Amino acid sequence: MLFAQVKGYIHQNQCFSAVHALVRCRIVMGIDYRRDVDGLRAVAVLSVVLYHAFGAPFSGGFVGVDIFFVISGFIITSILMQQFADGRFSLLDFLERRVRRILPPLFLVIAVSMILGIWFYLPGDLTTLGVSAIWALLFLANFFFLIEIDYFAAPPDSYPLLHLWSLAVEEQFYVVLPMVFLLCFSMGIRRVLTVVATLSLLSFLSAVAIFEVFPKGAFYMLPARFWELGVGVMLALARLDQPKRVWAHVAGLLGIGLIAFALWGYSDQTPFPGIAALPPVLGSALVIWAGPQSVVGRILSVPPMVAIGLISYGFYLWHWPLLAFYRYVMMDDVRALGLVGVVILSLVLSAVSYRFVEQPIRRRRWVFRERGRIFALALSCTAMLSAVAILTSERNGLPNRWNTDALSRLTAGSQSDYGHRAKCQTVEYLKGQFVCGIGRTEGTIDFVVWGDSHTISMQAGFARFAEQAGQRGVLVGHSACLGLLGARNTRMPIWHDCVGNNDRVLSYIKRVRPETVVLVSRWTNFPHFEFLRDDRPRSWLANSLPPLRHRILKTAVDETLQALHGVGISRIVWMRTVPEQKHDIPRLMARSVQWQHPLPKASPLADHINRHLIVDRAFAPRDGLVLIAPEIGMCVEGVCGFQVDGIPLYDDVHHISPAGSEVLWPLISNALDPTDGH
Repeated sequence: MLFAQVKGYIHQNQCFSAVHALVRCRIVMGIDYRRDVDGLRAVAVLSVVLYHAFGAPFSGGFVGVDIFFVISGFIITSILMQQFADGRFSLLDFLERRVRRILPPLFLVIAVSMILGIWFYLPGDLTTLGVSAIWALLFLANFFFLIEIDYFAAPPDSYPLLHLWSLAVEEQFYVVLPMVFLLCFSMGIRRVLTVVATLSLLSFLSAVAIFEVFPKGAFYMLPARFWELGVGVMLALARLDQPKRVWAHVAGLLGIGLIAFALWGYSDQTPFPGIAALPPVLGSALVIWAGPQSVVGRILSVPPMVAIGLISYGFYLWHWPLLAFYRYVMMDDVRALGLVGVVILSLVLSAVSYRFVEQPIRRRRWVFRERGRIFALALSCTAMLSAVAILTSERNGLPNRWNTDALSRLTAGSQSDYGHRAKCQTVEYLKGQFVCGIGRTEGTIDFVVWGDSHTISMQAGFARFAEQAGQRGVLVGHSACLGLLGARNTRMPIWHDCVGNNDRVLSYIKRVRPETVVLVSRWTNFPHFEFLRDDRPRSWLANSLPPLRHRILKTAVDETLQALHGVGISRIVWMRTVPEQKHDIPRLMARSVQWQHPLPKASPLADHINRHLIVDRAFAPRDGLVLIAPEIGMCVEGVCGFQVDGIPLYDDVHHISPAGSEVLWPLISNALDPTDGH
C-alpha cells in the first residue's frame, strides 16, 4: 500500500514533501525534495537491520549509522540555511519540530519494550532495560552504553534499546548546530562553513586519537562523531552545483562503491570508527552530491527504496527491540525464517506508526495542533515512561514475576562446595592485577597461574588441586588481558594497560621463582589484540590482515615462553580456552525452568576445535610445554555440555563457573603433578 501511495505521488506531483511527509512538491522550507536521498536512507537502514538480523553476510552493516549521520547533517543544514536566509528561524519552532519528529515513535517503541521486558525479562535484564530507557528518554543513551557495554560485544538479546545511542548523538548534534548558525550566520555562509569545517577537522583528528586511547569513547560520543554529520553539513553549506552527467555517474558509482566496500569488507574486528569511517562517510557524500540524475541516484529513486526511506526512522527504532526479544524468547530455536519474519514485522510496524502516529502529529491533526499541547503531551509521556523505568530498576527488576527455582539457576554454579571454600588468600599487592593465593598459606610458591578473567574463573579447580597436592599457588593477571607479553586489547582504553600489567606479572614470576607457570586466557579473543614490543614497530596493517595477525600471535607466544624460560621457569603449562557456548548459560537455564522450555543443544565440539586452530598453531607442541585440554573433561560424543544435574558449568557464555572449574581439576592435576595418578 505504501509503495502504491509513493508511486501515485510520483506520477501526480513528481515529488514528495519534506522530512518524510507526502504532502506537496517542495518542502515547507522551500528546499527541493530529493527522492534519491530517501533512497540512500533505505540503504542505511537496511544495512543496519540486515547486520543485526543476519550478521556475517552483512558484517559491516553497522556503517549504516554513519550513512544516516551524513544524510541528517545534509538535510538539517538545508532547512536551517533557508530559514536563516528568510529570517524565519526560531529556536522554539526548531524544538517543536524535533519533538513532533522524534518523540512520538520513540515513546511508542520504549513503551512496547518496557511491556515486553516486564513480561519476559529476568530481573537483572529488566533492571538494565529500565535504566537504559531513562537515559534514552534524556537523549543520553550513548553515555549509558559507554559505561555499560561495548557495542560489538553486546549480547544480541539483552539490550533492546542499544541502538538508541545513535539517536542520542544525533540529537546532541542538533543542539550544537543551531548555535553555530545563530553565532555565525550574520557573518555569511562562508563563516558558518569555516566554523563547521574546523570543528569537523578537529572531530576527525580526535576520533582517530580517541580510538587509540578509548575505543568505546570514539564509537559512542559526539566529539568523535561530529565530523560525520559535519560532512553532510558542509555538503549543504557549500551549495555545490551538481556535476555534469558523466561526472555524476562517476561520483555516484564511486560513492556507492565505497559504501559497499565498508558493508561487505568490515566486521566487528575492524578498528572502527576513526580512519575506517572515511569510506562510508565520503561515499555517502559522493552519492548525495551526484544527485538524482546519476545512475545510482536513479536506482535509489525507485518507489520501493523511497518508501523504505520514508519510514526508515521507525524501521530503525522497531527492528532492534523486536530482534532482541525474539532471540530472548526463542533461546536456541532462532531460525533464519523467524528472523525474516521479525524484519518484516518491523517494516510493517514502522509503516503503521508512520501513518497513524508520526504523520498526524507532524501535520498537526486532531488534538496535536497547538504547540503547548504537544509539549505538554511530550512531558507527560516522558514522565510516565520514566516512572515505570525507575520503578522496575528500584525494585530490582521485579523478581516476584519469576519462580524461585528458575532464579536459583542464576547462582547454582557458584554454590558448589569449593565455590564457597576456595577463598582467595592475601598474598601481596601487585598494581593493576588480581592476585589470589590458594593452597598452603606458607612456604615457597609452587605454581603461578597467569592470564585474564578466565584465570580467576578457574580458581576453584586450581584450589582443589593445590589443597589435595599440598602445594601453594597464586592466580595473577588482569581482566581482558591475554597472558602474553606485549598484548594490548584494542577494545579497551589505554589505561587498561595490558602491556604494563603483563610485564609486572613477569617481574613477579622472576621474583618468586615458582616451579610451574600455567597460562590461562581466552585465547580465541586474540583477533581483538595487537602485540607490541619496544624493538618492533607498530603496524596497523599487520593487525588488520588475518595472516599477518596470526604470525604476530605466534611471535608473541614464542617471546613469552622464551621470557619464562629466561627467568628460570622449568615447567610451563598452557590451557586451551574452555569451549564457548552460544548463550549466557545461567540465564538460559533460568528461562528454561520458568517457561518449561527444553534446554537447547550444547555447543558442538567441532566449533571449539575450529575456533582454536590458529591458537593451537601458535602454541605448537614443543619441549617443556604441557597442554590442558578442557574439552576432554567437558565434551562427550561431539558436544560440549554446559550443565550437570541442573548445575550450570558456566557463569555466562565463556567463563567457567566454580562448579565447571571443579569438573576440570583432574586435568589440572595431571598437568601440574603427573605422578598424582588422576
